[in-house]
Amino acid sequence: MSAFATATLSSTIAELDLECVCHKLTDPQGEYCLTAAEAGESIQAYRQFLQDRLDNPHQIGRPSRTADKAWHAHILHTKKYAADCQTVFGYFLHHTPKDQGCDDEPCNDGKCLPETPPCGAECD
Repeated sequence: MSAFATATLSSTIAELDLECVCHKLTDPQGEYCLTAAEAGESIQAYRQFLQDRLDNPHQIGRPSRTADKAWHAHILHTKKYAADCQTVFGYFLHHTPKDQGCDDEPCNDGKCLPETPPCGAECD
């Protein structure tokens, strides 16, 4: 079970249907190929990230790598992601990774996130 308590989540976030995210995360042919338990942890961490953004909209926050996997999977379902953002935040929550060659794109609040380790780096 995740370290995050579901009780800390708003009902709107707790009740988001993220079944499509779970399917994407557990697809054996897919990018992540997580177990059901790992996907559940990723989705729960993502829900907590959404709650943190809702509670602190002006603070720069970067999701954990675990949460980011679920965020990426959610974004791939563009219509659902847009509708879910509207339901939770009232606006579209952009995902602006800080990659080489993409630094000219502002983050949600115009500030850039701290750099992340290069791909393949040891994490968590």
